[in-house]
Amino acid sequence: MLDHSPRLQRGLARSTFVMWRITFLKTNFLSAMQSLFPYILVTNEDNINLIHFTSSIIHFPYLCTMDVFGKALTDIYRTGEADTLWLHNSYGEPEEMPLEFFFRDDEDMPVLELQALHMCSGKVLDIGAGVGSHALLLQAFNIDVTAIDISEAAVNIMKDRGVKKAFVQDIFTYQEKFDTIIMLMNGIGLTGTLPGFKDFLIRLKELINPNGQVIFDSSDIAYLYEDMPKPTNQYYGEVSYQYEYKGEKGNWFNWIYIDEETIKRTAKETGWDTELIFDDGEDQYLVKLTPTP
Repeated sequence: MLDHSPRLQRGLARSTFVMWRITFLKTNFLSAMQSLFPYILVTNEDNINLIHFTSSIIHFPYLCTMDVFGKALTDIYRTGEADTLWLHNSYGEPEEMPLEFFFRDDEDMPVLELQALHMCSGKVLDIGAGVGSHALLLQAFNIDVTAIDISEAAVNIMKDRGVKKAFVQDIFTYQEKFDTIIMLMNGIGLTGTLPGFKDFLIRLKELINPNGQVIFDSSDIAYLYEDMPKPTNQYYGEVSYQYEYKGEKGNWFNWIYIDEETIKRTAKETGWDTELIFDDGEDQYLVKLTPTP
């Protein structure tokens, strides 16, 4: 494991794509391209392609030619061993990801996640459920939970671990209604950009029952800019990542960390009331959204 900042080490459960250290470079090719064009930059080893913006692509970084993350999860699940899964980023050196972390039980989960699970009621949708660790806990308490992920490999693991309702599903084509929607481990970061986050909140209105709730956690990474200016060509919480496993690289995908005020403002614009449920004191917090009456 690399030597990471203490603040991010304490906030280990930050996302399905755990981001270990963030020291954003002032300039990088990806952000420069995004400032010029409303496109997502998608790369592989030999090609650079510009794909026109759509919410579904921004929301699901698994939309790539190779489910690199899923392959790594499958290896560690089947054999207990795996090669190093590398996370390339738009701000610094590639970093190593600990795959065992995604298979945690309740004893290894932080208070923030346990609080979120305790709040779940009615029919629950777990978006970006990964290998199903949260869904399994909800099932154990007889909660009716549906777990979805865009990674077929992750969904296969979920099913094998005992998740009863696990589906390969894009949230932008889903039609069912729920009482609670959760996105934990900074899962809201999958929305990729501020416009993607706003589009996602609009989409969730079609999936939530009138008295329902949306629960997710996020982080404010403003502390990274205490000694340097924030980027001027994009929101400071927007970054980009790429997986590499056994020499195979997936496509670059967007990720976002959203500060509390931006969440509140965007939620209000899209018809949601915001409640801060928990703050761990380390720039990680839990939020609940409910439809504005």
